[in-house]
Amino acid sequence: MHEQMQDLTASREALMRNIAELERCMCTDFVSTMEQININFGKTFTELFGGGQAKLELEDPEDIRQAQSLPASSELYLRPMDKLIQTAGSSALPVLIQGAVGTHKGVVARRIHTKSATEGTTLMRLQCRDLTEKNWDMLLNNAASPIHATGYTVYLENVDTLPKDLQQQVGTYIEDTKMTHRHRVISSSCCDLSAEVARGQF
Repeated sequence: MHEQMQDLTASREALMRNIAELERCMCTDFVSTMEQININFGKTFTELFGGGQAKLELEDPEDIRQAQSLPASSELYLRPMDKLIQTAGSSALPVLIQGAVGTHKGVVARRIHTKSATEGTTLMRLQCRDLTEKNWDMLLNNAASPIHATGYTVYLENVDTLPKDLQQQVGTYIEDTKMTHRHRVISSSCCDLSAEVARGQF
């Protein structure tokens, strides 16, 4: 029985590696096709409008880069952290994921979301480095914005890159509207935020 279980485990891991390799190949083909489409799109735009430039951009190119660089499979990669992810997912408390660039914090955030009570709802991702006072105001002033609703997972990605003038505004909104009671809140950072707070940089 023990040998059979080992065979099953080995077969499963081999299958997961094959799936991950297939995903990487699909991402590589997608990027290649996207680049070619962009070239043709730029030429067509210039011809149609008699000049100018245009290009297509991915909404989140980091997702493609992460998918291409994940080792073996995301499941195997996350296995050492599985207990922590399970614990974080079963709790309603806010979660901060810290790690260097390329450590797949977004993958961990999505896995926590799937393990939490908000599974099946939308994972609302806010890329903090792209957040400006203008689009933050637009987000707040839109009555239909899901940030005002209840029951989502809100992922504040790269919160350490939040512009300083917005840090207090975002923090005040989270506190005043009890956002952590209305939504599941997950944040990620590439640096030690407690050290940044101690230095007065956050």
